[in-house]
Amino acid sequence: APRKGRGGGVAFVFDPVRVKPVRNKVKHFSSFEVLECVVKTSSHTLRLIVVYRTTQTKTKQKYDDTKVSKFLEDFEVYLDSLKTKCGIPIVMGDFNFHVDDLSDTAAKKFSDLYMEYGFVQHVKQSTHVAGHTLDLVLSPGNVADAIVIKNLVVESYHGTTSDHFLVRFDLPVTLGLNVASASKVREFRKFNEIDLDMLKFDLQASSISRLQYDSLTLDNAVDIYHDVLETLVDKHAPLVRKSCKVNKTPWWDEKC
Repeated sequence: APRKGRGGGVAFVFDPVRVKPVRNKVKHFSSFEVLECVVKTSSHTLRLIVVYRTTQTKTKQKYDDTKVSKFLEDFEVYLDSLKTKCGIPIVMGDFNFHVDDLSDTAAKKFSDLYMEYGFVQHVKQSTHVAGHTLDLVLSPGNVADAIVIKNLVVESYHGTTSDHFLVRFDLPVTLGLNVASASKVREFRKFNEIDLDMLKFDLQASSISRLQYDSLTLDNAVDIYHDVLETLVDKHAPLVRKSCKVNKTPWWDEKC
């Protein structure tokens, strides 16, 4: 996910021969970064999620956006959204909470939140050169959605200059080769079917029409504008995914 400045950032690195993840659009949150992709295997559909919560800020407004209360509020909205999405969610990343410190009230609130949504945290060792468990792996704990996290290890030496350690684990799934995929998933929205009168009504009823823009920073105004329009587009022209057959000739490869 593109970003400005040093530190943080989220990404997936994968072998395109063995796996073809489908990146999902995710609601923008000011208190953390998140990236999702869906991977289908022979036995499971996985929703892989990587999260980064920054604690480094330069202005008061950015500081307010990264306070624990704001993050917990945003992350609860995000966890709630996973209920309606396909695939077993595996949430990973640098949350910048000392979850190993039982006296840390902020970490306790965070742990209570993800456990309330049925997630189990698997990393039990320090993941930072200064100590504490900051980098986490969360998976559903209920039997219906459970998937076993195997062979989880924390490696302090990983050949980079990062002050975080490498958290490595296995998932019990079988990945097949995707050299000659017979279908392709296309995403689109039916904008020509939008009821313009209902869209206008929802715009007038939204927070955009009630805001006092003189009291807002440019960043806040843009965030509100983005969130309202994204919500209305999802309501009036929801994303449609359709599997289309692809007839590949023998010379067709991944570079085409």
